[in-house]
Amino acid sequence: AAGPLRCNVSLDSPAEQRWLPVLQRFQPAFVRAAVRRIIDESVPKWVHQVIQPVAAELQRFMPQPFAGEIAGMCKALGISLGDGILLNFAYESTAFCTSIVAQDDKGNIYHGRNLDYDFVDILSKITLDVQFIKSGQVAYQGTTFLGYVGLWTGQSPHKFTISGDERGKG
Repeated sequence: AAGPLRCNVSLDSPAEQRWLPVLQRFQPAFVRAAVRRIIDESVPKWVHQVIQPVAAELQRFMPQPFAGEIAGMCKALGISLGDGILLNFAYESTAFCTSIVAQDDKGNIYHGRNLDYDFVDILSKITLDVQFIKSGQVAYQGTTFLGYVGLWTGQSPHKFTISGDERGKG
């Protein structure tokens, strides 16, 4: 199987525009259907109504550049701001991922992880390996899902790695 789509996001672009080159590589109708399914199957219905006032005041509840990135993606895809916010929190609320960090006898550090999400049929089609470019250099890179404005797995070359995981207990 082919790996995730590899793409660049320019941190020098305005937040509302930085994901547009990536979005243009997907069929908008497919993305809208994927967003709808993920939201409908993972976010409780009562949350859908609660999020509308939050969406209207996005700038107050979410810092930049995240608010701008979500707004720009929603506009480009033709989905509501509320759905864009729900999509980002749907990924947050359904995580079951695991990471491992190990060091070999030569001091090399390895960081591995799995993404244990439902919706494998959809997520396998919208998983991205993204390089975030600042002033012509890779600032950091990682794996994410189309529509999510963060990284679940990332690294900054020769600096650090990071992964987001979830554990109920222990």
